[in-house]
Amino acid sequence: MSKISNERYDWDAIRQEYITTNISLKALAEKHGARERTVENRCAREGWVQQRKDFSATIVAKTLEKAADKIAGNQADILAKVLTCAEIGVDKALVLLSGSIRASDLEHIVNSLRVIESLARSIQGILTVQEEHRIYIENERLKMDQQRAEAFDPDSEIVIKIEGASEADVREWAG
Repeated sequence: MSKISNERYDWDAIRQEYITTNISLKALAEKHGARERTVENRCAREGWVQQRKDFSATIVAKTLEKAADKIAGNQADILAKVLTCAEIGVDKALVLLSGSIRASDLEHIVNSLRVIESLARSIQGILTVQEEHRIYIENERLKMDQQRAEAFDPDSEIVIKIEGASEADVREWAG
């Protein structure tokens, strides 16, 4: 028991334990040798429940921040590797171009650079012109389908899902 002389308790330790753990007030009272009602009254008077919520929110926020930092670091490392590969590819292409070059070597270099570009775009979430055009065309088709459906039954709602479209794209299309 954590009882201090004169039936006084180490309220700072009790409060700290309640805020930083999932212990119940009943278990806390039993552990420290206090009456449950006394602990409940102290908890209510000093706002321990809100302090526990605030502490948990802080822990979650710090955890998410650390996770985001780690993910960002990993993506930066991957992007740096992709860029290094691209630089090596360009250097090799320049060396080959300075001398005689076979068409098959040039084709291999070009294909490698396309793969590297695709990886970099994917990591950064950048669409190609072709992808943007495809999304535009699908958006126009969606609008025409919606107009046809409204002409048939103006009170009905049609939901069309486009595979690969993000929620941001859908919101943009919904206008």
